Amino acid sequence: MKLKKMTTVRSCKRTNMRYTDFRNIKRGIFLLVLTGVSLAYIQLVALEQWGKFVHLNVQISRTIHYNSGKGKNLLRNEKSSDVLYFEYNETDLMKKQVDYSNPIADTNNSADNDVVDFRESTDFNEKAGNRNQSKIKSSKKHARRNLYATINLEKIISDETNFTKKPLMVLFSSWVSSPEKAKVQGVVKRLWNSWSSIKPAVVTTDTQVQNECTLAGWGSQTVTSVDPGCHGPPVLAKMFTDVSKAHDAYFYGFSNADIIFGDGLEKTMKFLYYHYSPWKTKPVLVVGRRHNVDFIEHANFTLDTPTDVGKMAEKGTLVVRSTDYFFSNELFPWARAPKVSIGRPYVVRAIIGWALQRRFDVIDATKTIESVHLTTQDGVFASWHKKGTMCNERVMAKLRWNIPLSFGHCECARLETFKGVNKTIEMRHRPMSRRFCGR
Repeated sequence: MKLKKMTTVRSCKRTNMRYTDFRNIKRGIFLLVLTGVSLAYIQLVALEQWGKFVHLNVQISRTIHYNSGKGKNLLRNEKSSDVLYFEYNETDLMKKQVDYSNPIADTNNSADNDVVDFRESTDFNEKAGNRNQSKIKSSKKHARRNLYATINLEKIISDETNFTKKPLMVLFSSWVSSPEKAKVQGVVKRLWNSWSSIKPAVVTTDTQVQNECTLAGWGSQTVTSVDPGCHGPPVLAKMFTDVSKAHDAYFYGFSNADIIFGDGLEKTMKFLYYHYSPWKTKPVLVVGRRHNVDFIEHANFTLDTPTDVGKMAEKGTLVVRSTDYFFSNELFPWARAPKVSIGRPYVVRAIIGWALQRRFDVIDATKTIESVHLTTQDGVFASWHKKGTMCNERVMAKLRWNIPLSFGHCECARLETFKGVNKTIEMRHRPMSRRFCGR
């Protein structure tokens, strides 16, 4: 009897354990299924929202059109840096700014018109007052949604940025007091201060020049790096790094102290700012050639505005294999650039050749930026008759690079700006000049 009772108890315990295990298994399966369903739902919602975001982002980046002077629509992909063609029409841009000067008011007016039209169409059924009121409320909600739906993306892109707080470019130079160059420096100080979006600055050790430029509305800084072998002039790369630390701008540019620019300077830099998006993500260098004009012969020529510079450029000679200005974005690595000094030979070949070797975007802006070299008694080859003439060549020799000297010309740039129909500024790729680049 005892054996039977023990057997019965054991069998009951065994049955209860099996029942408990089965119940735990069912509970575990239920929890797994519930967790899986919850995760699937969360993932589905997340993917749906992400898909909407990606679709909107792609739509915005791929469907923005710009009207050219001929009335054609040019598809512009903001995400691609391999751009083959650009077009910028300043007249159309100004018209768009006037047309879209108050988008909120325009959309409010359109929304009110929608509500008024709906009310006029529902006045015939006065008995259904409650229904009309609900429809009117829904139309108001729809109008509020249209307030955002009817904003033109083209207006947002083409709006003029306010460059008063952050300049489009800080344009700087360096010189010391010289009776021979006094009149030229006076013209430079006046004309470089003509643009509202470009801030001029001087980097020099001459306190008199610093004070004169400060009174003229320029910024002023002291030279911090000089190559002793060059006997005086500052190092170009160090000037860029110093100016970028002292000023917050979208672009930074250096030019020789006897160069004046036409109104194409501001237009070209604005074209790059608005329509050449690679400057936001990769190093960009803008260079160009100058027109040599005998300033002594044309001393009485009127030079009050940048427009006068364009007229004066027609009287000069466009030089080859020479560049007197370098404009770059903040991403250009001047800290690693060759430490060549201004006012001495081989500056152009060192900087342009170094940038091309690293496949940076080098843009030749000769055809859209009118630059004039005001030549005085020292002539156009003054840098070859000063102390330390070959100091930059020694700097390049220490680098031990295999770049031919002929490779460092603005003619070797693979991109160039030019004036298209109706004097619009455009950009295009071009093959490398074998004549000037040695390849």
